[in-house]
Amino acid sequence: MPGETDTDDRPLLGQVALVTGGGRGIGRVIALNLAAAGADICVVGRNADDLRTLADAARATGVRACHFAGDVREYATADKAVSECRARLGAVTFLVNNAGINTGSGVVCTVDPDDWWRTIEVNLKGPFNFIRAVLPAMVSAGAGRIVSMGSYVANSPLPFNSAYATSKAALLRLTDSVAAEVVGDGIQVFAVSPGWVWSDMTRYAEAQM
Repeated sequence: MPGETDTDDRPLLGQVALVTGGGRGIGRVIALNLAAAGADICVVGRNADDLRTLADAARATGVRACHFAGDVREYATADKAVSECRARLGAVTFLVNNAGINTGSGVVCTVDPDDWWRTIEVNLKGPFNFIRAVLPAMVSAGAGRIVSMGSYVANSPLPFNSAYATSKAALLRLTDSVAAEVVGDGIQVFAVSPGWVWSDMTRYAEAQM
């Protein structure tokens, strides 16, 4: 349209976005939309091939992109991913905690305890690790955005799927606690619920019903 500038079309020019679980599903869509809006992109996940393909697709939009393969449950993954992103693209200004799983379904007294805790660790410890890793630079800069992917199940019981519900309820409380800690620092921290999206995770959840 007449009078539009590149900034109008790409409002996130100059931003550096890191997306966990960015190789597929919701994370892939988020990462590509952030790239389309002008943000440079770093994607983190377990599958290096998926991440590489996503980074290539992001570069095709005209932004810079990199990827880091690792387990979000590990402190070292977050620290190394954020450090590599800083070295290649600049400090993270926009974090999207998207990585999530849904295992350990069933009656709580019969579920595999390792599967149950794996869901808690990916869905809660993962966001904690990355928030912890990006927050110091955001506080120093006086700006930043942190978005975690929540769920409507954070606010209601979810029989036979207690691990997922518990992880999302705890993530919601982590989100608003961090938001309260950085009041006045120019940092926005919030969680969003995308609703039911057809993906590998929701296919798995439906199969358990």
